Amino acid sequence: MKVERLKVEGDIALKATNLKPDHLKAANLDLSATLREKPANFKPANFGLSATLREQPKNLEQANLTVSRLLKQGKGLYDSGRFAEAVDVLEQALKTNQAQGDQLSEAMVLSNLSLAYQQLGLWTQAKNAIANSEKILRYIKNRDKSTAYLQVLAQSLMIKGSIELGSSESKAAMESWEQAALTYGELGDEAGQIRSRINIAQALQDLGMYKRALNLLNQVEESLVAQPDSLNKAIGLRSLGNMRQLVGELSQSRETLEKSLEIARSLPYSQEISAILFSLGNTARAQQELDEAIDYYQQAFDQSLDPITKLEAQLNQLSLLIDTKRIKEAQALIPQILPQLESIPLSRRSIYLRINFAQSLRRAFQWASKSPLGRTLMKDEVRSIKDEGYVQTFLDAVAHGGNPQDRTGSRSWGEPPRPRYLAASLAKRLQPSVKKAIQPSYEIAKILATAVQQAKALGDKRAEAYALGSLGQLYEQNQQLPESEDLTQQALKLAQEVNAPDISYRWQWQLGRISTGLGEEENAIAAYTEAVNTLKSLRSDLVAVNQQVRFTFRESVEPVY
Repeated sequence: MKVERLKVEGDIALKATNLKPDHLKAANLDLSATLREKPANFKPANFGLSATLREQPKNLEQANLTVSRLLKQGKGLYDSGRFAEAVDVLEQALKTNQAQGDQLSEAMVLSNLSLAYQQLGLWTQAKNAIANSEKILRYIKNRDKSTAYLQVLAQSLMIKGSIELGSSESKAAMESWEQAALTYGELGDEAGQIRSRINIAQALQDLGMYKRALNLLNQVEESLVAQPDSLNKAIGLRSLGNMRQLVGELSQSRETLEKSLEIARSLPYSQEISAILFSLGNTARAQQELDEAIDYYQQAFDQSLDPITKLEAQLNQLSLLIDTKRIKEAQALIPQILPQLESIPLSRRSIYLRINFAQSLRRAFQWASKSPLGRTLMKDEVRSIKDEGYVQTFLDAVAHGGNPQDRTGSRSWGEPPRPRYLAASLAKRLQPSVKKAIQPSYEIAKILATAVQQAKALGDKRAEAYALGSLGQLYEQNQQLPESEDLTQQALKLAQEVNAPDISYRWQWQLGRISTGLGEEENAIAAYTEAVNTLKSLRSDLVAVNQQVRFTFRESVEPVY
């Protein structure tokens, strides 16, 4: 399973022309706009118009210089990933703004704070900050038509859209970004319009409108070609390459991504280079160039300074190693990943990473259980290890079962060992470092249950649907079909509520398999029929729902009919 990346191009306000990569780098706004600060004891709940009624300082020019310096410092901290420190500095800037009574500058700093809060997973504070920025902008709309006002308004709309997309409000996000595009048009800011249109394409993709998203990005490409090489251009081409990979235009995807990489390396901008290498890995994987894909993921990991991007690269590498049965290499990655998952801020991106990790562990155990040696082990003492959930112990048993030096009694992969001797041997042989790396199978369920809770806390129904269905899949694999059925039904209901057909068909398909297992043939046929109809609706918009996905799905459905 590939990591699903958010490709939201965000703005934090320091210079209005800079386009930032998909993990929402600090945006820009003109420093010529008057800038402010915020109280040391600032709380998100204290945001409000009343804060703008304070007296202006005696030396207004000096205060403006102070805010400019603070914003520049905050941007530097944000760009380097030091988000908590950036928040502290931006709160100081807000304090100065409130003292001056400059409402426009206060709105700008609030939108910057919202973006920084998002990076820390503080979604309530982020929503409060952008809501207060929006209130201020509405309040001064009729008396301020300046360029600075339009710049702040466009930035606020961009950030509002990113919050809405992260809360499964894809249609609202698209509307915010459409307003932002119109505002950038009033400013004559083509780079801002391109940013907005790239984000609109992301929202269209979330809504299952792949053809419209691809058409929009193709139009963006025409605009980009005429522009000089820049970070904006590299990001736009990367987004187009990602969409082309999604719809099955793999050679065009690679060509577009390679152009993007060439531009990013000429700048150079390491974080964007890493994002492009990651995308190239996904395209190479879709082309079945598996060794090349693993190499691209490793390069993305080495190049990135962002811990989340590094983790994404490791997780896709892990998934691919499991797919290619390179279990020993996969085992080396597993103990590195969970601590990182626990340390990253809450976001849809972090939830998808958690689900990806759980899915990889599930598939690794499923593969090991079906191998000749694995089937033998499952029949005897090592079954107790499985029941307690020691996935990696079991993988270790399968991976070493054919090595004569392991003294298990097996000379080849095809010959089963003496299970009783193997179980005793494993208990003695595992080193503390290996034991520490063990991921109990119940941990897979815990990882997914945490993802469900986090999605609920975020109010992200799309991510919650994905997590619940994945948990149902784990129960299905363990033959706990009633529990699996309940979880899958919940997941499907949520997916349909947020109009996510790309998720709905998975859980309809899963319900068909579960109903088959329960002997409920009519329910199974009904579920498979719904899944087929959902895929047809997707195919009518998506020029080609990945041929491999279509074939695999049809191969599983046809026997039921």
